[in-house]
Amino acid sequence: PREAEASGSALARLGAGVAGVMVLLVFGSFTFGLWFGSYMQENEEWNPAVNRYFNGADSALIFICVLLAAYHSGQVPPSLRSVQAGKDAAARVWGLAQARPSIDV
Repeated sequence: PREAEASGSALARLGAGVAGVMVLLVFGSFTFGLWFGSYMQENEEWNPAVNRYFNGADSALIFICVLLAAYHSGQVPPSLRSVQAGKDAAARVWGLAQARPSIDV
């Protein structure tokens, strides 16, 4: 019981730490998107995509793009788990293919 409690507690701390890092990344991305959009507008940087200077609409677009990128970064861990499960399954299949049969063929 003590070992199960300790491992459960360690797993909970790890999950809380990962969630904290994700929240930090999301809010950091918000801050970066707002700062970068206002920086480009304040310094009158040229926007070559539309052949004009950056304006408020461009700043909002930058913010939304950074926001979506931050949210979608949270979808990476499930995909990595699937890749790892596939690698584990391939290792088992490869082990079966390399095994010598116990009967004489």
